[in-house]
Order: sequence, then C-alpha cells, then structure tokens
Amino acid sequence: TKQVEELQRVFIFNRRRLDSLPRLEQQQLQLQRQLTVAQITYQEFLKQYQLVQVLENQNVGNSRVISEALVPELPVSPKIPLNLALGGFLGVLLGAGTALLLESMNQSLKNIEEANRLLGFPLLGTIPQHGEKNPKNPQEGRQELPLLDDPYSPVSTSFEMLQTNLGFTVSDKELRVILVTSATPGEGKSFVAANLALAGAYVGKRVLLVDADMRRPRQHRVWEIHNLLGLSNILAGQTQLKNAVQEVSPLVKMLPAGKIPPNPVTLLDSQCMADLVEEASKDYDFVIIDTPPLTAVTDPLIVGKYVDGLLLVVRPGKVEYSAVNAAKSLLTQAKLPILGMVVNGIVKESGYGGYYYSSGYYGGKGERNKQNAEASVR
Repeated sequence: TKQVEELQRVFIFNRRRLDSLPRLEQQQLQLQRQLTVAQITYQEFLKQYQLVQVLENQNVGNSRVISEALVPELPVSPKIPLNLALGGFLGVLLGAGTALLLESMNQSLKNIEEANRLLGFPLLGTIPQHGEKNPKNPQEGRQELPLLDDPYSPVSTSFEMLQTNLGFTVSDKELRVILVTSATPGEGKSFVAANLALAGAYVGKRVLLVDADMRRPRQHRVWEIHNLLGLSNILAGQTQLKNAVQEVSPLVKMLPAGKIPPNPVTLLDSQCMADLVEEASKDYDFVIIDTPPLTAVTDPLIVGKYVDGLLLVVRPGKVEYSAVNAAKSLLTQAKLPILGMVVNGIVKESGYGGYYYSSGYYGGKGERNKQNAEASVR
C-alpha cells in the first residue's frame, strides 16, 4: 500500500512537470527570437562603426601648427576708457530722451508766454510764488495774506501793481464790481481776491469781498472768521447785507458764503443777487466777488452778468492746456467783460519774478521800518 501511494505521488509530480513543458517551450521560442534580433542589430551597428572608421582614415588633416599662440599682456575686453565714454554718451542721450518724453507728456501751461498765446487777454499782473514759511518761526504770518502780514514783501508789491493796473482797464466808466475766477481749482483765485481787497484798502477804498463760492467756500478760512451767516442767507431772504458782513481789516469787509445751499445756481441767477450787487456797489468803492472755477460749474458765468469786469487767475504748472482753452471758449461765448488775467505763482528763476525779488530797489522790510522810524523822528 505504501508503495502504491509513493508511486501515485511520483506520478502526480511528473504529470505536473509534463503539463508545464509547453509553456516553457513557448518562453524558449520567444527568447530565441529576441536573441536573433539582438544579434542582427549588433551586426548592423558593427558595420556602421567600421564604415565611420574608414571615412575618418580617409579625411587626413591638411593643417599644421607653425607656432604656439602668444598670451596677450593686456586684456582684449573690457576696454574701460571706451566703455566709459560710450556709457557717458548713452547716459546723456537717455537723459535727454527722458526729459523730452516727460515734456511731451506734461500738458500743463508752462509760462507767461504760453498764457498770452493761448488766452490773448491783457496781462494785468504777475504774482511771485508765495507760501514758504520762515524756518526760524513757522508760526509767523498767515500764508495767504502777505499784504497784511508782510506789506513790504515782493508779493505785496505785485498786488499793489495789480491794483494800479486795474484802474487803467476801464476808461469809459468807473470800475466798482469785479469777478475773480480761474479755469481750474488750485490756481490761487481766492488768494488773489483776498489780497487784492487789501491792496484796494491801502489806497483808501472801502472794499467788500464777497465769497460767492457756495460749493467749496474758502474766504472765511483765509480771514479766520465764522461762516454761519453769509451770501446764501441773504439770497434766501433770511438776512440783509449789513447784518451778514464782517470787518476783517480797516476799510475791508467780508461777506462769507454762508451755509452751503442745495441750489447755488438758482440763488445766484435771481433778482435778489442782482439787487445785492447793486446795493453793494452803492455802499462800497470796490466790490470783489470770488467765484468757483470756470470749468467746474456755471456759477462764474451767471455772476458775470452783474459785474463791471472779470479777472482771470492763471497759474503755470497747475492748469492744463485743455482747461485754458475751455475757459477761453466759455468766456467768449458768454460775452463777459474781461479785464485781463493775472499770472500767479511765478518762480524767481523764471525771469518775470526777478524784478519783484530785487530788494535793492524797494528795500527790505527792515530797511522800510528803519526809514519809517527816521521819518517819525523828524
């Protein structure tokens, strides 16, 4: 029995091996084919290699070394003097190109000549640049009223000349009511109006300064007064002129804008406004009306119907060509009486401001005080 069982195990083992023979035979055939392909590929590469060697042996070089290369004593590159000269030239060229590019991109008015060319209005005055505080005493003086705080400064002199020139603009009638405006905000119209009022008072005129900018009023801040009662209250029938004005300087009274109304145009374009201007022109020798910029709202064109003349403030570097042209077009279409223009913010180096800065002619503040003291002793 044991022998039979042993024989059966041997039989089963051999039978399994016999069953695996076809699979092993198949694997053998695949490996044989791969070997054959590899041998053929090897033979082809060997032939190509031998062919390349034959070609290399046929191409024998026809050159030879005559002498060894010499090591240079100086470097061929960089050539420092040439590079410096070329860099300097390119730097100047780049700087000039940048300057021309910036100049072409800058669309603002440059100088007085361009203002004359674009506007064509009479030039009544030039105001030197003003606003730098004294570094030793930053609290000295209100920066927007040089005629009040520093009456002998070049800026004060320029306003005296502007006041004088205004007297020659109208020959057929007395100039009593003028409107001060600009093309755009930031050109200094309120600054010019406030100091022109002081210049008029210095020659003995009773002056009324009216802040007709009922959108962004500023004159009450310039003079440091309250704005609780003003022009808007008068036009709304809430008060009268004599009750709303405030004395800010000898011979100068100020009518602030008052409470900001929702409809400034309606109030300005009314019979009440016309009556107010007529009343003021009878009570005062000189009435100056400060209005909003021309290109912002229509208020200046409306107020212009009630005045004897219009003064346009122009500031180079602040106003663009398009705004200047628009302002001129508006004034021409409205047919307002244009007195002329005053160019504000002229720098000392421009040439136009040099005359005012020449303290040797007028004398400085200390010299004028000394002369006044000597006169009082006599």
